[in-house]
Amino acid sequence: MLEGLGVFLSDRVFGEYRRDLLTETLDRMDADAQRERELRAASLRRAVAEAETKDKRLLRGLELVYNPDQSFVRDLNERRVECRSPRST
Repeated sequence: MLEGLGVFLSDRVFGEYRRDLLTETLDRMDADAQRERELRAASLRRAVAEAETKDKRLLRGLELVYNPDQSFVRDLNERRVECRSPRST
C-alpha cells in the first residue's frame, strides 16, 4: 500500500508537469519583476531630467536679479532643494 501511495504521489502530485508549472510560474514572476524594474528606472530617469531642467530654469532666472536680498537667497536655496529632491529617491 505504501509503495502504491508513493507511486501515486510521485506521478500525480509531484510529477513532471508540476516542475514544468513551477518553472513557468518562476519565469513569469522573473519577467514581471524585470518589467517593474525597467518601468521604475524609466520613471526615475524622467524625474531626474525634469529636476535638472527646473534647476537650469531657476539658474537662468537668477541672471535677471540685480540685487538679491536675504529672503530671496533663502527662497532660492529652498527651491533648489525642492528641485533636487527627486534625485535622492
